[in-house]
Amino acid sequence: MPDSRTSRASFTLVFGLTVLAYVALGALARYFENRPGHLSDIWWADALATAVALRLPLRQIWQVLAAALCGAVIIALLYAPSLPIGSVFVLASLVGIALPAALLHFLMEDGVHVHEVKRFIQTLGAVMLAGALPSALVGAACFSLVRGDDFENALRHWFLSRSIGMLGILPLVMASDLRVLLTPRLWRLNPAVLLFLLVSLSATALALQYYAYPFIVISLPLTLAAFQLDLAGVGLLGLANTILMSALSSRPAHAAWAVAGGEPQILSLSMGLALVPPLLISVLVFQRNHKERQYRESAERFENTMRFSVIGIGLVTRQGHILQANQSLQSMLGYTGAPPVHLSIWQMVHHESRLALLELVEQVASGQVRGASRELQYERGDGITAWANWVLSAVHDEHGVFSHFIVQTIDIDSRKRVELALEDSERRWKFALESSGQGVVDWDMLSDRLYFSPAWRNMLGYGYDDLAETEVSWRSCIHADDLPIVMAEMIAHQHGVTPELISEHRLRCKDGSYKWVSLRGKVILRGPGGQPWRMILTYIDVTHSHESRLALQRSEAMLAQSSKLARLGAWEVDLTSKQVTWSEGMFLIFDMQPGRVPDVTESLALFADTSRSDMEAALAHAMQTGRGWNMEVEVVTALGRSVWIRSLGQADLVDGKPVRLWGVIQDISESKAIELLKGQFVATVSHELRTPLTSLRGALRLLQNLGKASLAPPLQEMLTVADRNCDRLIMLVNDILDFEKLNAGKLELHVECVDIATLVRQAVETNQMYATQFNVSFAVDLPEAPVYAQADAARLTQVMANLLSNAAKFSKTGSEVHVRMEPDVRAERDEDDGPGWRICVTDQGAGIPEAFRHRIFQPFSQADSSDQRQKGGTGLGLAISHTLVAGMGGEIGFDSPPGAGATFYVRLAPCQADATVN
Repeated sequence: MPDSRTSRASFTLVFGLTVLAYVALGALARYFENRPGHLSDIWWADALATAVALRLPLRQIWQVLAAALCGAVIIALLYAPSLPIGSVFVLASLVGIALPAALLHFLMEDGVHVHEVKRFIQTLGAVMLAGALPSALVGAACFSLVRGDDFENALRHWFLSRSIGMLGILPLVMASDLRVLLTPRLWRLNPAVLLFLLVSLSATALALQYYAYPFIVISLPLTLAAFQLDLAGVGLLGLANTILMSALSSRPAHAAWAVAGGEPQILSLSMGLALVPPLLISVLVFQRNHKERQYRESAERFENTMRFSVIGIGLVTRQGHILQANQSLQSMLGYTGAPPVHLSIWQMVHHESRLALLELVEQVASGQVRGASRELQYERGDGITAWANWVLSAVHDEHGVFSHFIVQTIDIDSRKRVELALEDSERRWKFALESSGQGVVDWDMLSDRLYFSPAWRNMLGYGYDDLAETEVSWRSCIHADDLPIVMAEMIAHQHGVTPELISEHRLRCKDGSYKWVSLRGKVILRGPGGQPWRMILTYIDVTHSHESRLALQRSEAMLAQSSKLARLGAWEVDLTSKQVTWSEGMFLIFDMQPGRVPDVTESLALFADTSRSDMEAALAHAMQTGRGWNMEVEVVTALGRSVWIRSLGQADLVDGKPVRLWGVIQDISESKAIELLKGQFVATVSHELRTPLTSLRGALRLLQNLGKASLAPPLQEMLTVADRNCDRLIMLVNDILDFEKLNAGKLELHVECVDIATLVRQAVETNQMYATQFNVSFAVDLPEAPVYAQADAARLTQVMANLLSNAAKFSKTGSEVHVRMEPDVRAERDEDDGPGWRICVTDQGAGIPEAFRHRIFQPFSQADSSDQRQKGGTGLGLAISHTLVAGMGGEIGFDSPPGAGATFYVRLAPCQADATVN
C-alpha cells in the first residue's frame, strides 16, 4: 500500500483526469445533437471510483467520495439544459459510488483483507450488488417522476444495465490478484485462466444481447488495469474510454468512421474485443518483469544481509547440513572457512539439549510453528564449548513443500556464563540460608513482587496459596504494634541512612499466633538515582530465645527485688585480673552509692577488726582447698554503722590453682538482734521460771506426803492437780530450752556405741506410771541379747520417753502400746557391724490425720481436734526428737494406716560393742 504522499499525488491526478473526462463528455454531448449522453456516460465514474477505493488506504476513503461528488456536480453543470435528467444522473452516480465505497470501508474495518482471494471475491461481489440495486431504484424513481416513464420499465432498464455491467467486470476482478493467478506457470498450466476469460466473454455477449451498451466491453480491460497499473495509466485509459463511449452512444449521422448500415454497438464490440488481448498481454509482461525485479532486489538484499550481518546466518537442510553460511556463522562454529560438507550442526548441540532441538526441527519443518528460538550450548569445531541463541525458521516452495531452514545464531556465551554463575551463586546462597533454618524474602520493588522462601512459609505455617506474594500481604503479617517501627527502620535503610536493616519484631502465623523473629535486610540493587530496586530480607525464629530472655529479665528483676528485700548482695573476684564485681545489694548493705567498686584490699578493710582475720582465713582456706565457707561476721559500713552479715562463698580452682572467688552476703543485723533478745528470753526463762518451778514442785510434793492422813480428799486432789501442772510447766520449759539449744547449735550430743535394747526397756519402765494415768499398758517385745547402735544414751532415752508418752496419750482406754525391736532390712551398714535394728512404738489410737502428716515433725505442731488438745503437750516433742535422732545419724518416721493407730520407728546405725564412734 502506498504511503500518504503517494496517495495524495495519485488522488490529485485521478481527480484532475476525472474532471477532464466529464468536461470532454459534456462537450461531445453538446456537439452531437446537443443532448445528454446515454446512461453509459456515467459508468466510467462508477468504474474509476471503485478502482480508486480499492487502491487507496482506508484513511483515504473520503477522498473517493469527494471525487465522486465533484464529478456529479460537474455533470449537473454541463447538463444544465436538461437539468432534471442531469439531476437523475447525479443521484444515481452518488448512490452507485458512495454505498459500495462505504460498505467496502466497513468490511475492511471488520478485518476483511482484500489480498485474500476468497474474501476478496465475496467482498467485491457484495459491493457491486449493493451498488446496482440502490442505483437502479433511484434512477427508476426519478425517471418515473420527471419523464413520466413507467416505473417498472424504468427499473428494469436501470437495474439490467447496472447488474450486467458489473457481472462483466467480476471475472477480471478475480484475476486482479496476480500473486495467485497471473503467474507464468499458471498461465501455462492452470485451466482456471481460460475459464475466467470464457466467463468474461459470455457475460459480455449476454450484455450485448439484452441491452448492448458498448461501454461494457471497453470497461473490462480498463477495470483490470485499474487494479494492476499505476493510477496515471488508469486515468489515460479512462479518458480514452470516455471519448469513445460518447462518440459511439451519440449515433451522429455524419460520423466519419460510421459504418454504412451498421450499428454502433457492433463497432463498439469489435473495438472492445480488439483491445482485450493487448491489454492482457501488457499486464502479464508488466507483472512478470515486476516480479523478476522484486526477486532480484530481494536476493540482493538477502546476500547483503548475510555478508554484513554480525549474527550468524545460514541455510540448513533438515538433516543439519549447511547449504550456505555467512562469515559470522562460520566463526561462531569455530571454522575459518566453510564447514565440512558432511557436518550436521544439530550434532554440535550439547547432548542434554539435542533431543529437544530435534523435536523443534520437526515442528518447524512440518509447519506446526512458523519459527522458534532456543538458548543452546554447543561444541565448536575447535573443541570449545559455547552458548548461542539459535533462531530457526522454515522456508517452503510455492506448493507449500518444505525446502530448507534459515538458522540465525547470536553469541550469548559471556552473558550466559555470567547468568549461570549468578544462578549457581544464588542457589548456593539460598541453600545455605534454608539449611540454617533462615527464612528468605526476596523483594523486587520494580514489580512489587515478593518471593517467600519455603523455610519462611514453614516458619509461620503458611502454604503456597495462603499468602499472596505482595507487599500488602507481607505487611499484614507484622504485628500492629511493631509495624510503624519496622517500616521506619525499613525506610531509613532504603534511603541510605543505615547500612543494614536490623529489627526484632512479631510475625503473625497462619493459626493466628505470633512468633518473634530477628530480621536482617539489605538493598542489593539500586537504580541510577539510588532508588532501591531489589532487597533481600532474612528471618530467624527467635521466639524461644526471646521468651527465655524475657524470663531471664523477669528473674533478674525479681532477684534484684528479692535481694533488696532480703538485703542480699552478691560479689565476685577475678583472681587473674584482680577485678571485683558487686551487685546492687552490696552497695545497699555497705551504705555506698553504686558506681566505683572497691578492690580486694578495700573490701577487706570494711570488715570489723574482730572479724577481718576470720574472713581472711576463710578466703585462704577456700583458695587452697576449693571448699566454701558459711560464717557470721561483723562489718563497718561507709557511714560507720556496725552491721552483722552472713557470708557464704567458695573458690573455683583450675588445675589446682584458684581463678575466681565468689559468694553472697546477707544483712542479718535484725535477726542478730532478735537472736539476742531470744537468748535473753531463754536465760530469763531458765533463771526466772525453771528455778521457782523446781522449788514449787518440791513444796507441793512435801505437802502431799505430809498431808496424806490429815488433809481432806478435796485438798489432796487440788495438790495432785497442782503437782501435775507443775510437771507440765517444767517439761514445757525444758522442751523450749532444748529446742533453743538445738537451733543455736549449743546442744552437744555424746554419740557412742550403746546397748539400745537395754535403754528401750528402761524407758518403758520409767514411763509405765505415766501410761497408768490413761489406763494404758505397755506390751514389750525386745531381744534378750544386747543390741548395739550409735546413739547418745541420755538423748535416746528422751526420744523414747516422748514416743511412749504420746502413744499412751493417744491410745484408747484399756488398750496396749506395743514396743518392739525388729531387724532393719533397709539399714546401710558395714558387714562387721552386724544387722541393723528398728525401734517401733505402736499405739491403738485413731491414727494421724492425712492433712497433719506433712508437718508432724515441725515445731509447735499439733492436730487441731479438741480431744488432742485435751491431751496436753507443747508440740515440740516430735520436733526435738527428729533433731536429736538426726544428730545421732539415725532416722525417725511413722506409718499410720487410716483408723488403725500409728507406729513411730527409729533407725540407728549399728556398731560393735567395743567400737569407738566419732
